[in-house]
Amino acid sequence: MLILEWDKSQLTALTSDTRISKVLAWPNGERIVESDAGHSSWLKGELAEFLGKESKVTLVFPREDAILRHLELPPTPEDEVLDVVTLQTTMRSSVALDQVLLDYLPLNVKLPLADELTPSGHMRTISPEEAAAQSLPSSTLHVLVATISSSFVRNIQQLLDSVGFTVVHVALSSCGYATLLRQALDPADQAAFVCERDGRVETTAFADGQLLFAHSARVPHGARNEQGRPTPLAVGAEISRGLFAARRIAPEFHPRRLIIASGSEVDADLKEALASQFECRVEEAQELISRTALAATASKLVADAKSHSSPENATQGLSHWIGCLGFVTPLPDQCRLDFLHPRKPAPKPDYRRVKLVSAATAALMLTALGVAWQASVIASLDEQLLAMNVRNVDTKTTLKNGEGDQKVFVAVDDWQRHAPKISVELSRQAKVLPNTERLLWTNWSITAGAGEVYGRMQASGLARTNSDVTELGNRMAETKEYRIVPRELAGISKDPDYKQRFEIDATLLPPAPPPKPAVPAKPAGSAKDANLPLQPQTAPKADNKLPASKEQQAKETATTSVKSTLDSFGSATDGGEV
Repeated sequence: MLILEWDKSQLTALTSDTRISKVLAWPNGERIVESDAGHSSWLKGELAEFLGKESKVTLVFPREDAILRHLELPPTPEDEVLDVVTLQTTMRSSVALDQVLLDYLPLNVKLPLADELTPSGHMRTISPEEAAAQSLPSSTLHVLVATISSSFVRNIQQLLDSVGFTVVHVALSSCGYATLLRQALDPADQAAFVCERDGRVETTAFADGQLLFAHSARVPHGARNEQGRPTPLAVGAEISRGLFAARRIAPEFHPRRLIIASGSEVDADLKEALASQFECRVEEAQELISRTALAATASKLVADAKSHSSPENATQGLSHWIGCLGFVTPLPDQCRLDFLHPRKPAPKPDYRRVKLVSAATAALMLTALGVAWQASVIASLDEQLLAMNVRNVDTKTTLKNGEGDQKVFVAVDDWQRHAPKISVELSRQAKVLPNTERLLWTNWSITAGAGEVYGRMQASGLARTNSDVTELGNRMAETKEYRIVPRELAGISKDPDYKQRFEIDATLLPPAPPPKPAVPAKPAGSAKDANLPLQPQTAPKADNKLPASKEQQAKETATTSVKSTLDSFGSATDGGEV
């Protein structure tokens, strides 16, 4: 950063690292206030050594280039202070607000009351009531407002831009003096910094760690000595005007130190006169800077000035750079006035944004919870599906391994379902020839069947006559529960009552399913048939089937024929036996 003090008597250039410094006298003895090609060429040639190292510039103007006003504002919210300051400045200024640059400094100075000397020469002691009243908080807001011509600053900016520099800060020299006092003194100290240069006296009041006020005035020629320097009386008068303006802001302000920086050596008469007039300690600026971190830098600058070829620079000493040294470090907020970056109220918290962020966060959290819950459900379902697949595979494996046993079980179950029971078959057989003594069973054997075969019955017995055997076969065939395999008669037994032996080989059939219920015939004269067209009657077709009565007669004839054959077969046997 390059610091340029655009003073009326000289141009001072100092880098923020204090390695390069230069003091220039204005061409023709007048400060440049316009931007043109000649001034740009001169400035570019004089500051050529800074162009390669620094491009950003802090521009410092003397106090007399700006106007300072003390404003007392009613209780005002912090975000509305700038608007109220702008309004009151517009009302008190004779220049339109769009023609000036404005910045303000809130004054939060609270100084303790102290005994003071009255105009009659007597000391007045502060009463406890006054001290208590002074400690009460005040609702009035004190503000120090600074304005400077915008066209003047714009011309200097254009000039520096044409050279190759960029102005980033525009401040007053009083801010630098207050910063030096803040670095060297305690925050509770009250002091005044006085800079005298070419008949101009600039006074900066400092109290409670911040800039209180600044005053600048040119001493008339009639109040100067033979060397052209202001007399101690004239300097004291200008300092009194500055302190008086500061006491309008803080009536308790009484400086205990007076720091003087002059274009030449400060003589003892001036220091003694000021100490006697203001009843305070008077020091030179070099003593003040020796108590700051800039002590080594100041000594180097003074040594370089003494070794400089120009005798003027050797006699003026530290006063060349006193206006730039306060800007080597960043200005504290209590001493900062920057016309390019005026003070702005703290931004209001955007609660809508907070609500939106909160709502978005809540939505994201809910979404995350929903996704996590869904993922857990899916994971649980996947586990259940995996377990079911495992069980399915195990079941299939078990079923595959048990297919042989299953076939055996099915076969056994089928056999058990189809296995006839002797008691059941005996009861069935008893229904064939109920309440008869013509037959006598001697052997009975039943084996289970499969499919449509219920079982197989093999039996033997004795009958009274052949006709009894024939009738048994016919009756069994008529029940449709047996399929008789014809067998020859076994012969004659020795039993006189049951002479005829016989054998039965029959297949047992399952019981016939119950008949389906008959569908009732539709009446001939229904409403549905009434709408049908009449059809011509035709003769019935010839049918090869016999009427029911004749069919029944034919069946009975066939049965009689079979019986006759069996009787003849039995008679032949009996005849042979006899």
